Amino acid sequence: KIKYELGMNELVYRPALNWSEFMLPKVMSGMLKVSVFTSLRKHVAKYFKDQRLRQLMEFPVLFLGATPQNTPALYSLMNYADMSLGTWYPMGGMGRIIDAMVKLAREEGVDLRTDSPVERILVEDGRAVGVRVNGEDLRADVVVAAADYHHAENLLAPEHRTYSDNYWKGRVMAPSSLLFYLGFDRELPRMEHHNLFFDEPLDQHAREIYDDPKWPTRPLLYTSCGT
Repeated sequence: KIKYELGMNELVYRPALNWSEFMLPKVMSGMLKVSVFTSLRKHVAKYFKDQRLRQLMEFPVLFLGATPQNTPALYSLMNYADMSLGTWYPMGGMGRIIDAMVKLAREEGVDLRTDSPVERILVEDGRAVGVRVNGEDLRADVVVAAADYHHAENLLAPEHRTYSDNYWKGRVMAPSSLLFYLGFDRELPRMEHHNLFFDEPLDQHAREIYDDPKWPTRPLLYTSCGT
């Protein structure tokens, strides 16, 4: 809980443009309490002896783009969020959030364009002034890029980017997932809402993703029964 409150209240929403953002007394004192210089693997091993429980505690960090042995113990806050706060769904499914945002936006007169990927963020005098979509330049007072950092930077002309192509080539990117959506005409009484299948080695799964990137030959599985 301490890690979660420190992470969410003091770290997550800072822009991380300068180290001085984190040199505040509250942040510094909190960092001393959360094993930030210990790996998640060592942290988990300190509290759990059963290998199945250790894998359960380590599994979430694979989605951060790192292995448990290379991830700071601070990220055990993900387990607190999962187990203490729970995983929540809106009634009617995740798509209802999009439906609600679209409805509200249209009520406010927003011009929504779908199937229209942004080709370039337009910059003048060091300031974003619009976007290019389907060959058309659309001017704006404010440009908000909600994509990940790497993708958003590639929408800028090279002279306006913070990091070079060589910098990004050296980064380890967090992976996506291979998803299958299956429908059944019957109940699955032995399936819970969230199901993790650890019948294969976690370390081999992680090694094949990060050390020698490819589809794991013997993957671990997560199954969600949303309804």
